[in-house]
Amino acid sequence: MFPPVVEVREGVASHTIKIYSGRGLYIIKVEVPLPVEPLLRMTEAVLDWVAKKRPRLVMVIGGIPDENRMNVERPQVMIVFSSEEAKATANNIGGELMKGGYLSGYAAYFLREAIRRGIPAAAVMVQSFDVYPDPGAAAELLKAIEPALGISIDIAQLEAESETIRLKMKELMAKTLQTAREAPTTAYIG
Repeated sequence: MFPPVVEVREGVASHTIKIYSGRGLYIIKVEVPLPVEPLLRMTEAVLDWVAKKRPRLVMVIGGIPDENRMNVERPQVMIVFSSEEAKATANNIGGELMKGGYLSGYAAYFLREAIRRGIPAAAVMVQSFDVYPDPGAAAELLKAIEPALGISIDIAQLEAESETIRLKMKELMAKTLQTAREAPTTAYIG
């Protein structure tokens, strides 16, 4: 069902799916991408379990890849709720409501299954790099959900990592541009 992968830290292996709880919060953290079918089955099982706890709100968080992300200083956080009730419960989440259109992918599946079960839910997503880690986007997303969680989250390390990645990517882009300028030009003379 799940990929044969474990997380290793300081020589100790642990499962790549972890559940944390405390202060009335439950956090499920998945360290590696899951194949679609196991991900959908896990979502259904988690929402069935959550429904019994009658939560005020369930959130799924994630990124929306944006090819222009490099040019965005502060990534935009976007929110979609499963119902007006969920929207009223979590009106303190920072970010912009998605006004209209379509949502696809995992967040859409999560919301649809929450609606089916009558669970108040929110998908909170942030503009992010497509392929690279994006600690800056993660920091913006965490700042946005802090008020709804009622806790303070230290994002200093994420912000520092974000600046490091941004500088390295700009350096790489400059080197690529320089290499392209030095390369012989292809021409056709007919």
